[in-house]
Parts: sequence; C-alpha cells; structure tokens
Amino acid sequence: MYQSAGGTVDDQAHDRTDDGDNDDTVATDASGVLYARTWRLQVDAAPDREAIDMMLDLLLPEVAALPGYRGATMLMDRGSHELCATVYWASLEELEASRTRETNAATGAFVIAAGNRMVTGVHDVVFNVPAPAMANRSLGRD
Repeated sequence: MYQSAGGTVDDQAHDRTDDGDNDDTVATDASGVLYARTWRLQVDAAPDREAIDMMLDLLLPEVAALPGYRGATMLMDRGSHELCATVYWASLEELEASRTRETNAATGAFVIAAGNRMVTGVHDVVFNVPAPAMANRSLGRD
C-alpha cells in the first residue's frame, strides 16, 4: 500500500490497460485517484531550453484547456535522450476524451524535439501528498 492523490491505494487495485496505441493508461480503482497517459519520445539530442519552453507555451495550453486536466510532467533523460511526458486527468472518461488533442500535442513535441522514435511504457502514478508546486521554469537551466 502507498499514499496517492486520492488516499491510500492497495497495489492490487491498479488497472493497467494497453490498447496498442502510442500511449499507456495507468489508473486505480480507488475514488479520487488521478489517471495518467504517458508519452515517451526518443530524440537525437536533449532539446535545448528554448525547445522545452516552446513545448510548454505552445502545446501544453491546448491540453490544459480540456475538461478534467489536472497537470503534466516532462522528464528528459539527457544520457539516453529519452523525453517522457505524462498528463494527469481527473477521470478515465476525461482521459479518453482527451486522446485526440493529447496525441496532437505529443506529435508536436516529437517534431519540436527532433524525435526519431516514439516508444511507450506503463508507469504507476504515486504522488507526494500534497503534490509539490511547480512554477519555477528557471530550475534546470544550465
């Protein structure tokens, strides 16, 4: 068992689905828990800060405006050149309804980051309660 956004969640409550698309859904049966779709992009080189800001400023607002949007994360593994973006939703229905817009945004990120391959993976979503605030874009600037 662990603490999640919606309370304590038993590991057996997880419902993982993989429908063969370029996304994976990780969800739990516990009420109040968020749902997430994860996109993993293989890129030739780590995108520069300008490209990351472009993704945040041009692509994320399209997704963030959708009903049920609860946040997003983007991780860049500079060693393996893999970019991992996760978008969190309030319900499975809202996650499914967002599929087209989210796919368009992921494709845009793939183009901006000069991606050469899109891969998928399934991840459990575990949150610090309360989740830390993320507002400082200067973090990670070299």
